[in-house]
Amino acid sequence: MYQDAIQCAKLTVDHLPPYPESEDDWPVQSGTDMRVIRFHWDREWSDKHNYKMIVKISEQLKSNGAQFQLAMAAAIAAVSDDDRLDSVKTQFIALYTKVKSTQKNQPAAPQGDDGEHAPQVLSTSAKQTRARGKLKVRLRKREAMALESEWRDKKYDTAFVTTLMSADEDEVDEHGKLTGRYVSKAPIYRSEQLKNLLENVDAVEDPKPSTKYKLRVRGEPVDIPPAETKSLANKVCRWMVDNDWLKENTGYDVPSRLAASGRLWGDEDDPEEVEAEQKRAKDEKEEAKRKRPKLEDGKVAVEVQKRKKKRGPGNAGMEQGRGGIDPALDG
Repeated sequence: MYQDAIQCAKLTVDHLPPYPESEDDWPVQSGTDMRVIRFHWDREWSDKHNYKMIVKISEQLKSNGAQFQLAMAAAIAAVSDDDRLDSVKTQFIALYTKVKSTQKNQPAAPQGDDGEHAPQVLSTSAKQTRARGKLKVRLRKREAMALESEWRDKKYDTAFVTTLMSADEDEVDEHGKLTGRYVSKAPIYRSEQLKNLLENVDAVEDPKPSTKYKLRVRGEPVDIPPAETKSLANKVCRWMVDNDWLKENTGYDVPSRLAASGRLWGDEDDPEEVEAEQKRAKDEKEEAKRKRPKLEDGKVAVEVQKRKKKRGPGNAGMEQGRGGIDPALDG
């Protein structure tokens, strides 16, 4: 029930979703405006917000728990409200203890060989939360641009995807203390067109600024390739990649990493059409394989050889006429 309540793939420290940094970052349940439950993992169960969320999960367990665990339906109905609430609280305490233990065993800001502080290792959920927050701000800023602005052209829409936002790391000062800002490190493969787009959008004043949104400062680019993904919507488009970088890194010029730019960029087809054609060709190839006779211990091959021997050498010209006689001479 905990996993469903907080929409978490696994109840492990590295998968626990962090408390949203701003109102813009707060996820909602699919198809509704209801907020997903989030905890302050750095605070105890008695924290006002955390206790409120514990009570909420307990109430959800009472009303909807049987839908998720049919085998536990009778037990859920029989347990008292106090015992159920205590059970939910106990599970939170166990998770909180794991988080606290993990943080205690990790150096706050370890130093590298060059004396610089090593970057913080963020969980996947933390990275996604920061990326979503950045994207929401950029979408608002782009919407606030003049209608005639070239940066509002639909051909740039493919750049505004959560997974394509650059990584944001915590900034620390020379003493290893957090400054309250994030350092954005963009991938080195980005094209000038994409850089210009994002720079112009970022320069716009946020029409609905959040007091909790953390300022991003530009860091050194990172040499990472476009990520592999099966989702077309999450793929890097060719127009986003620097041609010189791609020439030097041809191994990454593959469909699993790059998508076509589309008709708005001068292509003959949109990436959706290209992908559909590739899928059709793949399906036809697999169908052809299924229709081929299967060899079972060479039985099919043996039968073919037997038929050839049965026909004999005198039957080689049977297709010319009866008994191998030329039809013109027959009769």
